[in-house]
Amino acid sequence: MLTGATLVFLVASHSLLLVQQVQALSLKVHKHHRPATTNSARSFNHNSTGTGRRQLAARLDPEPLDLDNAYDLYYSTDLTIGGQQLSVQLDTGSSELWVRPGNAFTAIQAQVSTNSLSIRYGIGSFTGNITTADVVMGDITIPKQSFLTYTTGAIDNVFKAGLDGMLGLGFDDGSHVHTTVSRNGGGDSGRTLLSNFFVNNPEQPKTMSFAMSRLNDGTDDDGLFMIGEPEPEYAAVKTQPAHPLRINDTPGDFQRWALYLDAIEINGKNITGLQSVVKGAPAGKLVANIDTGTSLGWMPAAAVDAIYKDVPGAVYFSETDQYTVPCMTQLRLAFWFDGVRYPMHPLDVTRVGQSKPDADGNRQYLCTNAFVHMAALAGQTATLDLQLGDSFLRNVISQYDFGDLTDAKTANIRMLTTVPDELAAMNDFLQVRAKQIGVAAPAPVTELPGGTIAGGTPTTSATATSTGTTMTIDPTDAPAPTEVPGTPEQDPSSDGTNSDGSTPETNTPSDTGAASSLAPPLSAAVVLLASLALALW
Repeated sequence: MLTGATLVFLVASHSLLLVQQVQALSLKVHKHHRPATTNSARSFNHNSTGTGRRQLAARLDPEPLDLDNAYDLYYSTDLTIGGQQLSVQLDTGSSELWVRPGNAFTAIQAQVSTNSLSIRYGIGSFTGNITTADVVMGDITIPKQSFLTYTTGAIDNVFKAGLDGMLGLGFDDGSHVHTTVSRNGGGDSGRTLLSNFFVNNPEQPKTMSFAMSRLNDGTDDDGLFMIGEPEPEYAAVKTQPAHPLRINDTPGDFQRWALYLDAIEINGKNITGLQSVVKGAPAGKLVANIDTGTSLGWMPAAAVDAIYKDVPGAVYFSETDQYTVPCMTQLRLAFWFDGVRYPMHPLDVTRVGQSKPDADGNRQYLCTNAFVHMAALAGQTATLDLQLGDSFLRNVISQYDFGDLTDAKTANIRMLTTVPDELAAMNDFLQVRAKQIGVAAPAPVTELPGGTIAGGTPTTSATATSTGTTMTIDPTDAPAPTEVPGTPEQDPSSDGTNSDGSTPETNTPSDTGAASSLAPPLSAAVVLLASLALALW
């Protein structure tokens, strides 16, 4: 389990403790489902500080199409805090560690202060007290780590997924625990968990890497979350191009793991007509947050339409701003960063769900878009155009490099594709998806939509309203739905301020600030035995 990196943490009692020198920390990511629940309607607000925060009002549609296991995928890990084993979501879109223990911490297990903070995510909020306790990750014990203990609030999606809290993997400037402890004279003792790890182990690379698996893809593979040196089988990610972060200097906001996106490609052609809503973004670029705490991919409506609108048999539901498509539809989607192309496996472009039972109790399989519309924040406060979550990240080995920990200009993200053979991926899709929906797999395909992609730049473009889609559809596939599907649920774990839809807002009793994650409200995801929660096929 241990392979390389030193673990050291600052504590809320304002002392610096060096715990153990280890080589590295890698934990398995386990998969589990979150039961389908209430649907959510999405909207966004701006505030006077120039920080746009996602506001989600939960609602129940009159006749929602119950798409079981169609939306929310969580990546989590097990921590032992104050002697209790707790499953926490891994979230690069936020910076707080918070938990709701199964039993109240005793005075021996933890020191729970009366200093409370309110954290607000896309679909809810909670209040917690700043706490210090021993935290065990794998074989490593971190004495007196600062975090929040949940007291009251509504973060039901996290708890219904079987999770006990969240581990934010963002920068220190997004942590309200860090801000509060520093304000009260604690110096850096409130740093994030990973920041403390890296500060006390300067000889180790300040990186974290993810190898994410998908559910029901015909394999038993789990995932890994790696702190410091990645495992040997993933070491090639270290030699991939380093994509510098988009520096966020918006007042009242915080730094994210966001990159400039060159293009979105569908079936061999670029989507054109997309313009960034982020002030200062270079011409022709979009700002994309790369967030483990977001289950889906969120993007402008024009991009979603370009991907799914012209699919034969596609049905658009305006009530929920969502598409359904025939489940055997093959889509060839790719994203371009700094001239590097990252193709998606077709299994991650649509998601399988089931309709509500008819009068005879029969259900039909229905598939929806895994890249969905996110109401972009127009105007001066927008800081994101897209949020690429787990549906994107399952297609790369990702390495997040914190740089020198103090200057985001030294940070970057490297990505190694896990889809080196797109034709093989297409045929893998046919086999796996057919098994998922209980039909015979069609004959293997020998050509890709759009043909061969070569060179260092995207190919000729299509308009944002037309994709020129060509795909294989199994005649035995389910018919077009006649009921309105429920709006994709979001993850409370990652919520981003501003344009990408949200960052969890974290507020002290006397102060309101940008919070942590940017994911559509229900997200997830460190290198220690990870436990993954997932509501999608």
